[in-house]
Amino acid sequence: MGKRNKNSDLKKIKLETGTVYQTEKGGNYYFRYQIRGDRKCVSLKTRNLDEAVRKAKDLVPIVQATSVEVISNHVKAARNLVKKHRELALDKVWETYSKHPDKATPATMHEDMTERHSKVLVARFDLRYPKDHNADNSNKDFSSTMQAVCQEFGRKGYDPQYVARREQVTSENQHYHVGILLDGNKKRSINAVRETIEKHWANQLDIPLEEVQQKALVYPCNKAPDGSPRENGRMIKRGTWENHKQKEETMRQLSYLAKVDKNDLTPSSTKKFFTSQFQKDYDTNMQKREYWREQYRRKKESEGKTYSRYPGY
Repeated sequence: MGKRNKNSDLKKIKLETGTVYQTEKGGNYYFRYQIRGDRKCVSLKTRNLDEAVRKAKDLVPIVQATSVEVISNHVKAARNLVKKHRELALDKVWETYSKHPDKATPATMHEDMTERHSKVLVARFDLRYPKDHNADNSNKDFSSTMQAVCQEFGRKGYDPQYVARREQVTSENQHYHVGILLDGNKKRSINAVRETIEKHWANQLDIPLEEVQQKALVYPCNKAPDGSPRENGRMIKRGTWENHKQKEETMRQLSYLAKVDKNDLTPSSTKKFFTSQFQKDYDTNMQKREYWREQYRRKKESEGKTYSRYPGY
């Protein structure tokens, strides 16, 4: 018979993020996790498995935190330097929640941007090919153009984010509907934004800039289907009375990009929807949102109250 592994009796619990484990039977539990590829561990200072798992789960938001400010808020809460639970007037609930270390991180791009900037410029454009242009069926032209646009805006400190959808119904070539968000404190004119996109679209298609401008190949989406004027270049200002309405209008404006047209000729194997860096963080955002819900549920159950979700979840 083979020799029994002496570590086989040691308990190990795999969590969604990290692992709770013992180094010796009957000893303290530890929490092991990774940050940017580096393995870390911390003693949970308890020999009770249930208590160890609870302590580890309380550390998860700190491990997943995306900024020093968020980590600082969690540490303050853990050391009781700020109160976690108190009775609030209804009109103070959202303000308090928005500053709470356990709050969900932004679930939409414009929420993410308005957290980082007091003003956010939102603009819509359509990128089109000339009618006589023979475009291939890939998204290379569009992806290369947006990469160049974001690099230029990034160097200037505009913090660019975008969402886009490819569409092709009756035209010979595909076109792209784009929504772009920028730091409104540093960029206020959508005309300058359009000019930058025009420049890079012309370079990518290897055609004169004048042709792009004359044929409106970067269309500013400033007219409704009936030809009437339509606002473009909305500025969302955090902390103003108009903020909520501006966000609603932005969601309405950008929701068109999520439309699925059954008559679209784009092959099923070809990518139709595009986002910038924000989308890569979406899974982490959802994990934090679920964590906040769980904390809220526990609080209500401890108070003997029925659990219900926060408005807007």
